[in-house]
Amino acid sequence: MKTAPPKAARLAACFVAFLLAAPVLSAPTLKWTVDCSRGQSIGRALEHAPPGFKLTLTVRGTCNEAVVIERDDVTLQGDAVTGAVINAPRLEIGITVRAMRVLIDRMTVQGGNDGIMVYGVMDTYVTNTTIRDVARWGLVSKNAHAFVRGCTVERSGLDGISLQRGSARLVDCQIRANHGAGIGGGNASGLNISGSTVASNGSDGIWLDMSSQATIHDDNTITSNGLSSTAPGAGVNVTGGSTVEISASAITNNAGPGLRLYGKAYATATNNTITGNGSNGVEAYGSSHASLSGNTIAGNGTKAPNDPNFVSGVVVHTSNLDLSGNQIASHPGTGVRASAATVTSYENTITGNAGGGVLLYPASQLVMNNDIISRNGAFGLVLSLNSVAQLLGANVQFNSGDGITLQYGSKLNFVAAASTSGGNSGYGLQCVDPESSVVGAQMLTASPPNGQGGVSPGCTGF
Repeated sequence: MKTAPPKAARLAACFVAFLLAAPVLSAPTLKWTVDCSRGQSIGRALEHAPPGFKLTLTVRGTCNEAVVIERDDVTLQGDAVTGAVINAPRLEIGITVRAMRVLIDRMTVQGGNDGIMVYGVMDTYVTNTTIRDVARWGLVSKNAHAFVRGCTVERSGLDGISLQRGSARLVDCQIRANHGAGIGGGNASGLNISGSTVASNGSDGIWLDMSSQATIHDDNTITSNGLSSTAPGAGVNVTGGSTVEISASAITNNAGPGLRLYGKAYATATNNTITGNGSNGVEAYGSSHASLSGNTIAGNGTKAPNDPNFVSGVVVHTSNLDLSGNQIASHPGTGVRASAATVTSYENTITGNAGGGVLLYPASQLVMNNDIISRNGAFGLVLSLNSVAQLLGANVQFNSGDGITLQYGSKLNFVAAASTSGGNSGYGLQCVDPESSVVGAQMLTASPPNGQGGVSPGCTGF
């Protein structure tokens, strides 16, 4: 036989049901004005505001103080007409955020050790704010996440934005003229940036280390970085197992390479312009992997030494490279240079590179499908030092020197679709030594005629 629950239990159940059905009431908002030109203080306003309220502080004048926000639901905004300035004391932080749901808007933060420090919280918003002339970092996200829109970070003593096991979403920002990098991320940090300019920073434009991750997308410009560094900085520098996805952005006129990968780094770059950088357009070293698709990689090597072996559009060493639909043109060295690397190449155009089209050495591997290698200086394609290649429908034409050269025990296999090597100043296919060999030479068309002939007499099968 079932028994009715005790009266106290029934009342408790009814009370819980009432609480669940009741509407959630938002806390009311206090709106105060802080006029620092009249001796008022942001810190005192935060201290004296009663608990249980959201707080909006509209600030006027220049506030000579360090602000610490440790209560939730605070909006700190400059006056809509005059704005407001926080002039932080030496060795202090302009604004420290250790609370939830904080918005900083229309402020200028200057001086002090760091500009804005977001620590241990995940929903801080910084909008329409300028951070300048701090001793170390302009904005720091430390074990935290910050959303930053329409901001300028400039002239910091170290990096403009520092991600320290933290993350940030940047939209429509200007990160410029900082002594270190524009943006730096380490210790598994995360960055998402769009519509922003990272320019004229002393070191790299953006650097990632220690398994950090970045998505750089939708109309960013990363330009003129690394100009004051003793080692020329890259536009984007990815190291230590970090990963980056870059799309629809411009990486131009940086002192070092446009994109550098080192130490098991991984990059996917799609539909970008990588031009006018002082060193290589893209370089990958130390078991890294670069996947490049639909990019224009042109005119890099503007500040490199006069040795074409050290200046290329794309360079890979002991790494993997995937190329698809790129335009790689007008470099003082080669278009693509690979050493001890694995390269797959599909429908790229490699043209007008003074040092040659594609160079592989030593023991590199190449699969090339429907690429155009044309009008390069010195050569079209060279396989050297036991490198191996398969060509499917490649078009190697009008290069100075040989179209295709095999040397020092390298091997070439023409497979599937016929390839063309014609109009080159030397041979269409030249085998320099008896250790080098070719299979499927009958699938190579020498059209128009080459300067010294189609296939050199020394070319034999494997």
